[in-house]
Amino acid sequence: MSSVVGAVSENRKPLVVLGVVVLAAVLLFVLGATRAGGGDVAAWRQRLSGHAPAPARLVVTDLVHSSGPCTTVPADQALTVAPGAPCVLEVATHSPLTLRGLTRRATLVVSSPVQLVVVVAGHEIRPADPVSPGDSSPTRLTFGTDGGSFELTCLPTPTALPCRVLLAP
Repeated sequence: MSSVVGAVSENRKPLVVLGVVVLAAVLLFVLGATRAGGGDVAAWRQRLSGHAPAPARLVVTDLVHSSGPCTTVPADQALTVAPGAPCVLEVATHSPLTLRGLTRRATLVVSSPVQLVVVVAGHEIRPADPVSPGDSSPTRLTFGTDGGSFELTCLPTPTALPCRVLLAP
């Protein structure tokens, strides 16, 4: 008879574990529904928005010179583009598992007018107006994990000096 009693008590162990798991799930549901904003989607978005990885800064070392008369100056996060001919720069792809985030961003700050062409995911974006010094709305570049490219053409000026383009945060 003692073997029957031992078998019955061993069979209850999985039921006790299941009961504890169900109780914990119900407790978490009740706490989540009452303390964390309930079904308010805006409140959930607000709470989760602080946990999204911030976009990484696009830096000169992310760029690969493809063609054209330009040089990079990594110490200054700058590019120097000769007047007249297009300079094409490729933005390298990166893994979404890196600690740098899913996107890389930069704001272009130019010393002279520059015509810009951006290619992302095979789509060419060609702004109607050139990027000029002191523009009221800054020109921002954003690239995802697939990278892309951009082309800068330094527009001729009376001084014929090269254009200096900074990649600002």
